[in-house]
Amino acid sequence: MHCPISAVGGTAATCPVADQLKLAQFFPCAESAGSGGSSWVEAIPCAKKFGLDVAAITACYDPSNVAYNSPAMTVIDAIGNTTDAAKPKVAFFPDVRVNGAQLKDTSAKGLVAAVCKAYTGASKPSACN
Repeated sequence: MHCPISAVGGTAATCPVADQLKLAQFFPCAESAGSGGSSWVEAIPCAKKFGLDVAAITACYDPSNVAYNSPAMTVIDAIGNTTDAAKPKVAFFPDVRVNGAQLKDTSAKGLVAAVCKAYTGASKPSACN
């Protein structure tokens, strides 16, 4: 729904920056929601808080379908396979990469510095000055 990965039909075009931000804000909230079990019901307030399309997600997600080949498990497997294949290996969260290079400093300052260093456009964004 939001930023599907290539193994389940996603492309870079289907993952705009705004959706990436929504997900980056949603995941830590959802992982600590309710009893800590990360159930969808407990994560719904986080999804709403960060602007995810709860109705659309709920329409295609059936929490009673826990089969290995269910849509939810297909996505989870694809995420796990992508994570397992990452070079260098994913060792911490958040795993932030700029042009494939894994950042150790994932603070706002570290991220801006890495993006500015990697930027090859004609004029650097104002944050790089």
